[in-house]
Amino acid sequence: MCFVKDKPPICLVLAGSFGASKIMREFIQAMPENLPFYVLIVLHLREEATEIVVKNLANISKLPVYSIHDKQVPKAGSVYVAPGGYHVLMEGNGQFSLSLDDPVLNCRPSIDVILCAFSLVLKSRLWAVLLTGANTDGAQGLLEIKRAKGHTWAQSLETAEAKVMPAKAIELNAACSIASPKVILETLLARILAFQGV
Repeated sequence: MCFVKDKPPICLVLAGSFGASKIMREFIQAMPENLPFYVLIVLHLREEATEIVVKNLANISKLPVYSIHDKQVPKAGSVYVAPGGYHVLMEGNGQFSLSLDDPVLNCRPSIDVILCAFSLVLKSRLWAVLLTGANTDGAQGLLEIKRAKGHTWAQSLETAEAKVMPAKAIELNAACSIASPKVILETLLARILAFQGV
């Protein structure tokens, strides 16, 4: 296991593409109030789809949901959506930075770009879940988080609607844990309760 004992993450990333949005909704709906970290949603979105995702998540979330803006300072107990058409980076002070650099694996936002950039700053205080997806984006980034002593999950292949993304992460040995979305969510909620002293 990769967990750092007694320290909640600063950020939990939920990332995926084909088939992942429904799972992410279930995760966000289950997140309790007073969450001790913030959640970042990364999907392969078109720019015009970003606000639709934000609105749909806000309708079922106990937490405020925002589209990321350049130079925004994230706050614990919030959900942020990586906007379509931009890469999301992290500056040394923890604030978000948006980039129009070229797409990576034909994706912008790129999961790999986000995970690698965030791991450089947050190190072991970054957790990430890589869900179903139809390309390999995210696998290398997940490995960088694991190398930085953060905790990483890959969705089990038998539960993935599109297996390419989690399969690549598993091939790279990038996942601390491999499990179904149901088990991953149960694990997260148990950790959150422990951090809250419940």
